[in-house]
Amino acid sequence: MIQIAICDDQPIHLHKLEKMVREICLYRIPEKFDCRTYDGFFSAEDVIEFLQKNMINILFLDIELEGMNGFELASVLNKEFPEVIIIFVSAYENYVYSAFEYAPFRFLRKTHLKEELEPALLAAIDSLMSMNKTIEIKTADGKYEVRLADIIYFESEKNYLVANLIGNKQYRFRNTISGIFEQLKDDDFYKIHQAYVINLANIKRISGYSEIIMCNGVAIPISSRNASGFKKAYMD
Repeated sequence: MIQIAICDDQPIHLHKLEKMVREICLYRIPEKFDCRTYDGFFSAEDVIEFLQKNMINILFLDIELEGMNGFELASVLNKEFPEVIIIFVSAYENYVYSAFEYAPFRFLRKTHLKEELEPALLAAIDSLMSMNKTIEIKTADGKYEVRLADIIYFESEKNYLVANLIGNKQYRFRNTISGIFEQLKDDDFYKIHQAYVINLANIKRISGYSEIIMCNGVAIPISSRNASGFKKAYMD
């Protein structure tokens, strides 16, 4: 079940978007993806209260809200509910640059929903499915099923790799950088250096294309031979 929600304090805009999302779910999404669209939320506070006991996978979020605005809500979600995919929806295109700080999945313009909504929703569902993909890691202590979305980067350590995960977890196992990259290159992982394969989704900041700051604060160098390929992969 894919749980979709919309937050907009203007009923006319909320119900219009709600109708469009439901039509896409009904006619454009394969039946194996069972989508549920909640009745809309008119405030950021309502979304937070709902998430205390329920799950939202994809949230279409207006920026200009009464009380806590969309950016403030996105900041809370990124810290407390990072699994929620945020898609900003705004009538003001000038917000797009400010939105980058909150790492939204997409930014949609209310005046272009007919063209932009469907590809954004389909891409979000595809990303959601990718987030739930797992890899089996065999360590000296046993076998572990690890979500790809939880892996920040792999680091080479002699004849072993160390998988560094969100939450400061680590798994040490036998493999090579080239081997793990070949296995995961189609899942948004990239070989940034002869000693590192990173999860592109868990990059926090790029420092002049000389090093990358990952979401756990670790700085990883970009080798010159991999820089141009990384730029393309990251932009894609």
